[in-house]
Amino acid sequence: MDEKSGIREAIAFDSCRDLRKEENSLGWSVTTAAATDCAPGQMSTFIMCSQLALLRGDLEAALLYSDIANYMLPFAASCMDVVQWTIRPEDVSENHRVLVLAAAEREENGMSGPLRPEEIHSLLWRFAAVES
Repeated sequence: MDEKSGIREAIAFDSCRDLRKEENSLGWSVTTAAATDCAPGQMSTFIMCSQLALLRGDLEAALLYSDIANYMLPFAASCMDVVQWTIRPEDVSENHRVLVLAAAEREENGMSGPLRPEEIHSLLWRFAAVES
């Protein structure tokens, strides 16, 4: 996702509100449930919100959205027909792993604050390697 793709505007809607400000964690899924009733669709919304948070340089929010998407993966995986969905379960797992490692590395190195542009670029969504 880059500045010219149009994705930022498409996902910068109420579904991507700051979950850290929600008093009740049940509210985390209410907006996505209103948008789609399928687990892969809800999971995809959280993935897009994670990417939007990354574009804003907010690793903490990106990781929170990714945590939720990763948590939903077991419910969504059996519904993720490759003809219908462009992401695979291994893509979700791999991208979540990358965010977890980046957050741990930043903490270990005493880094805080917004991500630098090169960090953002290195953390944006990538498709996992396909095993033959």
